[in-house]
Amino acid sequence: MNLLSEGEQFIGKQPADVEQGRSLAARLRSKAIDLSYSRATEFSPEIQELHLMAAKVALVTFGRWSSEVDQYEKDVFYYKAFNPPHKIVKEYEQFKSSR
Repeated sequence: MNLLSEGEQFIGKQPADVEQGRSLAARLRSKAIDLSYSRATEFSPEIQELHLMAAKVALVTFGRWSSEVDQYEKDVFYYKAFNPPHKIVKEYEQFKSSR
């Protein structure tokens, strides 16, 4: 199973296992960062998908008011600076407001 599928499955499972969620969010974020630092994959659309999924997993795991979600949200909100903002920003904001 790939990380994005694992993230989708985790989000659908309630209640969230905190340790599993912490680990999964970190692995998703790490994979996104690894891809962005490689010349061969630095423009891969998977980077944004991984950041989005990491933020969703963190939100489900820790709750919307937890400071542990902050770094994951910063990764997503980086894409607000694009003109127009990247679609993952709106998708994350909608996901967050539904929680």
